[in-house]
Amino acid sequence: MRKTLIRYIAILIAIVVLIFLARQFNWLPSLSDIFKAKPVIIENTPILIKEINELSQLATVASFDEVVADSFRISHNDISNVMPLPILPPSITNSVDRIVLVGRGRVIAGIDLKLVWNILQTAIQKLALQIAELE
Repeated sequence: MRKTLIRYIAILIAIVVLIFLARQFNWLPSLSDIFKAKPVIIENTPILIKEINELSQLATVASFDEVVADSFRISHNDISNVMPLPILPPSITNSVDRIVLVGRGRVIAGIDLKLVWNILQTAIQKLALQIAELE
């Protein structure tokens, strides 16, 4: 009993000494520095531009919508009215009971600036020709 107690005390002292030495060499953070704010260091890295895109659209409104239509029942008579030729056998056309359609759409209201630029260039060229004719 006494030997195990001395062994536990020796292990505890060794752990305390190791923690103390680790703190002296800054291998372990101090308990007060764990939640302390550290300064943010940003390295000076060069900026790499991979691609430059032309901006040629001025969108004033963009609308996204989704429409779901389901529970359609198609009978054999409806299909035969649309397709008079017996393309599909009646066993297949009678088995169609439901269909789900999901329609998604995006509408952008605005102006294409590339078209405006082309119109402006054409107008400038016409104006230059008219000035040249007057001289």
